[in-house]
Amino acid sequence: MSDSSARPPPKPELWRKSRRSTRNEQRSESLFPEKETLISDFVDLWRSQSVGQSGQSDYQDKEKHEANFMRSSISSVIPEETADGNEYKAMGDELPDEDDCRKSMIRLREIVTKVVTKPAAECANELSSWEHFRDVDLVTNEIWSSIDYVLEQVIEEEFPYTYRPIPNQRNIINVGDLKESRYSPGSWVEIRGADMKWRLGIVIKVSKEAPPDYDWNDPQNQNKEPEWMYYYQTSDEKRVMDDDLRSPKHGLVHLFGKRPWIWQQWACLKLEQVLRFQEGHQEDFTSFDIEKYAKELWERWLNEPLNKEFRDHFYDERIGDFGRSELVEHIMEPFRLMDRIAADEEAWNFEKESEISIYTYLGLFGSGFLIPILVVFIQIAIMWILLDITEPNRDVFGTEQEENIPMSVVSMAVVVMLLYLVKVVPDLMVRFYNSVGTASTVHARLNHISEQLWLKDDDRIGQKIGLKMDTFMNTTYVAILYIINIYIIINADDALDVILNSLALEFVETLDEVISDSVWWDGKKRWIRAGAVEIVLQNTLNLGCLRSAIKFSEEYDVPEPVVSAMCNQHPTLFCDKAVAAEDVNNPRLMSKSEIIKSRCVDIAMRTGNPKALQEYKKSVVYFSSLEGWMRMCFPCRNNGLFGRHHMYRTWTRWNQVLYFAPVPVLDSLFERDENDKYILSWDLEKIVHSDDRPFENFSNEEKSTEWRFVETYFETIFLIRFVKQLKYSWKTNGFRRLPFHVLNEYFTFIAFYVQLAFPVITLVIFVQLVKEMFSDHVIPYVMSKAEQ
Repeated sequence: MSDSSARPPPKPELWRKSRRSTRNEQRSESLFPEKETLISDFVDLWRSQSVGQSGQSDYQDKEKHEANFMRSSISSVIPEETADGNEYKAMGDELPDEDDCRKSMIRLREIVTKVVTKPAAECANELSSWEHFRDVDLVTNEIWSSIDYVLEQVIEEEFPYTYRPIPNQRNIINVGDLKESRYSPGSWVEIRGADMKWRLGIVIKVSKEAPPDYDWNDPQNQNKEPEWMYYYQTSDEKRVMDDDLRSPKHGLVHLFGKRPWIWQQWACLKLEQVLRFQEGHQEDFTSFDIEKYAKELWERWLNEPLNKEFRDHFYDERIGDFGRSELVEHIMEPFRLMDRIAADEEAWNFEKESEISIYTYLGLFGSGFLIPILVVFIQIAIMWILLDITEPNRDVFGTEQEENIPMSVVSMAVVVMLLYLVKVVPDLMVRFYNSVGTASTVHARLNHISEQLWLKDDDRIGQKIGLKMDTFMNTTYVAILYIINIYIIINADDALDVILNSLALEFVETLDEVISDSVWWDGKKRWIRAGAVEIVLQNTLNLGCLRSAIKFSEEYDVPEPVVSAMCNQHPTLFCDKAVAAEDVNNPRLMSKSEIIKSRCVDIAMRTGNPKALQEYKKSVVYFSSLEGWMRMCFPCRNNGLFGRHHMYRTWTRWNQVLYFAPVPVLDSLFERDENDKYILSWDLEKIVHSDDRPFENFSNEEKSTEWRFVETYFETIFLIRFVKQLKYSWKTNGFRRLPFHVLNEYFTFIAFYVQLAFPVITLVIFVQLVKEMFSDHVIPYVMSKAEQ
């Protein structure tokens, strides 16, 4: 929680600066120097010896010892209140007298007493005073025990173990002035994990680094601060950047209401109307500044006369610049993510991603079935043919065997099985974890977003099939393929057949990835980037709410009768193709730039100028050529890439709903402190996360990504996940999605068991082959040599 009463951020001069001579090397500085200073000073205090060489005090009178020690070792006195309430400061080189020194020692003991009753983070100024006391003999056992207690607090704050903090309404609301870093230790934030889900957690450490290209030895940079890059650590994640942090939605909704999130839905539809897949055009998704466009829409909406109530609320002095900026940052997050996917070739490097296959494209676009179906047929057919032509010539467990297998065949089989154990098994485990777990690869992140769409039932039928095919063919199919290859290997008659069969199946396994890397498929990786941008936009849109008055009312706090009336009692609310077609061409609902562009389109069509028409009119683009041909022959609701939600562009209805959601009353959230300054009300602390009133994205259980994967694994193989999915499907969609969930859980169950069976089968076969090699070849050979 950040407000005017919170502890101010540490001053730059308090940071411990690293002095390195290497050029262009990153530097990291802690933004929580109290902890580092505290620990460092404790070590200095323990090591220091300012007494006689014998280690014993030369003073018999302890009070006199204390006073003289203070006079000789302190060049300045901390401006804190003394025991009797007076303040004192050192003047120049003037040293305090014995009474002041004695009072300082009393003050030291008071600091320790005070520390044990306050969090360590709140005692930074007091704790820093300990560096002035260097005599170990003056520190009693009582003080040492108090020091240990403070250190325990510091460790527990930075590495929570015995408890997991529970948020309350007060500490998840961010208001006040802007800071050097967005958040400080103790701030509650939402963190985006590798699975692309947001989780509510607490910041425990903040550090900053200079950019990698910043040259500390450049004379131009002398006495000049670099543009610091801030990294945050929470109890679950480390080195989290600003782009993966945001203020808790629960707190922002409490402070601003739901109106900004209604705007976000409208802005996504406006963005989709503008974006193009047209290389070289200024509105092409890779060239267009998505976040800038969204901010322009925000300013236009914020300054609309109908929005005066929210605008006055937004600029209320009690909220402050920090509160306002956090709302904008939160609302802009999906647009920023789309910008990164479209242009950031480092964080979203599709060119170097080896796990993207033709099934990934099918999962993103929901179209282009022809080639994936052909490839599936080829992959299964080759596997089936090889299995069919293989004649079993032995029982691997040695009970039946027609003839003694040649030594070369057995030894080659052993080598291949050993290769499987040291390479194939780990590779398959990692691939399975990347697909099902929470890996941070580009392919895994795309699948995680698609999975969120699957759970919301906002994906199309083609996307459902593509997502499941991508997961199944890249994990379970590969494992089954290698199991069949093991069967072929142990029944081979020739060592060369073992090698050739292994190479053939290796090619079959990667056929879908090889095609997706072909130049003719998506050589520049523009299609995969466009599909990723579109699926983020699709995931941001809450289509279920936009089609249902009941769901919209529950999600955005607009009464059901009101929103139904605003949408002319339409059964699918904002989804109305006829009204959308009229509103898109209505000049009264356009901005100035949109009106000019519309007029240019009319002129280009009237004059028959194809180049001008291509410039001003957005073309319908399909990933699948077959889909484009079918649209020409049959009516279709799908308007292609960046046009799939055209039926929701009912701007007349949106213009009424955009300004209707209620605005919270700030008087109930703020109160005045003893200095007559506004602070968040302390009554908000009484509102805490609970099972009855849960905070969005918060979980009481602290789980690592690896543990979540293990938990999912065992829930799947013991059918616990199957029951949960059936309950969820029934609760959200009734019978409509039940068949999909049953089929999905059936294939998921098979996938998890196959992944468990493959390493076991490989190990058992390897052991049996080694035993066969020794019993049938090595031992007889050794015995025959011995007899000779």
